[in-house]
Amino acid sequence: MAAHRNTIDTIADRAGVSISTVSRVMNKPESVREEKRKRVLMVMKELDYSPSPLARGLATDSLGLIGIMVPNITNQANARIVYAAMDRLEQSGFRVLLFDSREDFEREMEIYRSVPKKMMDGIIIIFGNGENSDYLALAEGLPVVLAGPPNLGIPIDRLSSDEPAGFRNLVKYLHALGHRKISFFYGSIKTKGGQRRIEYFRRAMEELNLACPEERLIDCSWTLEGGYEAAGRLLAEKDFPTAIIGSSDQIAIGAMRRFLEDGLLIPGDLSIVGFDNSPMARYVTPSLTSLDFPHGALGEKAAELMIAKVRHRECGHEELVLPLEVVIRESTAPPSERRRESQ
Repeated sequence: MAAHRNTIDTIADRAGVSISTVSRVMNKPESVREEKRKRVLMVMKELDYSPSPLARGLATDSLGLIGIMVPNITNQANARIVYAAMDRLEQSGFRVLLFDSREDFEREMEIYRSVPKKMMDGIIIIFGNGENSDYLALAEGLPVVLAGPPNLGIPIDRLSSDEPAGFRNLVKYLHALGHRKISFFYGSIKTKGGQRRIEYFRRAMEELNLACPEERLIDCSWTLEGGYEAAGRLLAEKDFPTAIIGSSDQIAIGAMRRFLEDGLLIPGDLSIVGFDNSPMARYVTPSLTSLDFPHGALGEKAAELMIAKVRHRECGHEELVLPLEVVIRESTAPPSERRRESQ
């Protein structure tokens, strides 16, 4: 004999509510009074009831599933954005399907081409490397929210940080300490983030009439290993800087390890700053000066924009820009007299 399968009718009958109330608990829980919502959820738990996503989608025109595309989930900064977005989405009853491009442009493009548009309600793209045409094509089939890129001039919801102002603040801070020779480990040139940040750094240096020779612009992966390897390459240069900016905290910390192994004192011989203000920036020795990036706020607001698009079918688009501030710690100081004279 086939096992009895509980249905939404069973849940409604056991909880003493209407079928429509059960449906709203599953799809728009905030619209149901707390007492009724708890009663329905308790019955669902007792009966181990899990609604079929397909049936739910047919009934509500929503599957309750949101995609998140990230360039590298092992990167702490990316992970903090993803977790903040997931928490907000799950609080509103959505589930998450995660895509990781592994910082591979072709893999990212394949995700855009093959994303199952009919099997999810929308996608949040974090620090995407696509072109405007890629995002617009994707948005023809489902709601899209971009988190990370600057103004693209396309009608898609977008959140970003004020990176140009952030880099100006970083370079001005180092300049005020007395640094004139500043090197930049910018991340991978294959990524949009690396390409943008080179430009922001150059602009900030030009505003203060500081030289920005190519040998001080170092390409590397966005990892601890990338920073470590880049530091090794810079050590071979004769015209050594007095300060380093890493395009991520992981890059900066990896570089710091390599310089310390070579006998350099930080910040006595060399000041180092990062970008992210990740949790580990406080706990390394010396603690890392970093540009505070609002990862949590970015992920949460991206999720809220997506929820509004899916739930309320909003047709307009929003663009939000979040500020960046320098958090000063132990890894930066004025250059020593010996290093100052070398500038």
